[in-house]
Amino acid sequence: MKNKSKFIAIFVVIALCFMTSFVFAEDNLGVMPISVDSGNEVTDDSTTPDSQNTVDGESLDNSNTSVEGTNSENDVLDDVSSDEQPEQVEENQNNDSSYVDHDVYLTGNTVNIDYFVDGNVFIFANDVTISSQISGDVFVCARNLTIEKTAFISGNVFSVTDSFVFRGIAYDMYSLSTNITFDNAYAYRDIKVISNDFKFYGTVGRNAFVSASSISFNSDNGEETGLIYGDFNYSSNKEIQIPDGSVSGSVNYNPTEISSSVDVSSYFISLGSFMVLAIVKT
Repeated sequence: MKNKSKFIAIFVVIALCFMTSFVFAEDNLGVMPISVDSGNEVTDDSTTPDSQNTVDGESLDNSNTSVEGTNSENDVLDDVSSDEQPEQVEENQNNDSSYVDHDVYLTGNTVNIDYFVDGNVFIFANDVTISSQISGDVFVCARNLTIEKTAFISGNVFSVTDSFVFRGIAYDMYSLSTNITFDNAYAYRDIKVISNDFKFYGTVGRNAFVSASSISFNSDNGEETGLIYGDFNYSSNKEIQIPDGSVSGSVNYNPTEISSSVDVSSYFISLGSFMVLAIVKT
């Protein structure tokens, strides 16, 4: 319970840095251990009917007795089979490493999620890669984050990183990062970004809110261009040239002096201080 509280406290701080609301879930630190209740052990009583066919060591040749014994044996086997099958299926499902049916809390130097997660994901690590489907929200505090094109996140992405490369699909994206590359990714609704360098050549289904010293709508080779179906609201040191047809809604520019050397590490320092305080108090 203590570890869970620390994780939630960490991401509350991240939320206060650059957005207004998060959606939290429950569970213990790390991947929930899975176990099969050994108390429901099924014993094979199929040998019982054979013992019932003898009396004082003598075999009963009566055909009725034989039929009854056979029927009794089949009944026992049916009972054993019906008891064993659900337990076996459940055990196979629980041992399936490609599927996790609960929230996941992960830490470490390198974290790689390549399995389906039916829940929310909380990660605090150095290098993070996500390449699978996640049915909840994703919260990441990392040095480097990569969401591959095979990733499908039906919830939102919340991240505080030094480098963030997004190639997958998500509902909303909220990111504070030194460098963000929106590489052929797709956000169903909105994105809200604070960054030094924001490269955007993906698709946003609704509105984009960007604050960055450098904003680009084209890929490095110039062959791909970003597309925003709603409004593009951005703050930067200077107004940028937006390719024709890239924004379906209105373009709203807010001239703001933004430092080109925003250091995300300051957020990690503040986060570390809070973690120490949280550990002491718990």
